[in-house]
Amino acid sequence: MTKPSKDKKTKNENTTAKKSTANSSSFKSDVLNKYKSLSTNKRFYLLYTLFFLAISFFVFFEFIINKKTLIWSHDGYTQHLKSAVYISKWIRGTIFNLVRKHTITPDTFTFGLG
Repeated sequence: MTKPSKDKKTKNENTTAKKSTANSSSFKSDVLNKYKSLSTNKRFYLLYTLFFLAISFFVFFEFIINKKTLIWSHDGYTQHLKSAVYISKWIRGTIFNLVRKHTITPDTFTFGLG
């Protein structure tokens, strides 16, 4: 086997580079054409979503880099775990009443709001 000469190698690299730039420009034009073909409402929601994601990233970036959360360490047990246990018992009781007793129990308002 013979090794390819440097001229052939650079020629192949040049054609690959041209193809990649052509692909990226065609991709950009495809995305732009799809965006232009959207209705005004869809454009609004798309832009709103993109701005929301960008702003959310900048707001929460400080927490991400410092490996911090918005929930205090003791909140998990005192609030969330106890409420999850209570709600799961209530849901299981409601399903049991529907399946076995064929009755609907009234809503409970003991969940609290804070």
